[in-house]
Amino acid sequence: MPALQLPANRRVHIIEITPTGRARFHRSRDAAARFDAQLRAGFTHDELEALTNALTRLAANAQGR
Repeated sequence: MPALQLPANRRVHIIEITPTGRARFHRSRDAAARFDAQLRAGFTHDELEALTNALTRLAANAQGR
């Protein structure tokens, strides 16, 4: 389906996802959720929070903050 332009502002384009695109999006989202669950398996909430905090600090250090 071609993008539609807004008559009042020709810089704005309205697009819609096709049924095929929607199916691909859902498959990708589901695969990402499964992989995320696999990565987090065996960690407690507190362990994941500590990991997030440590990685955030490492990223800040790498950027010189």
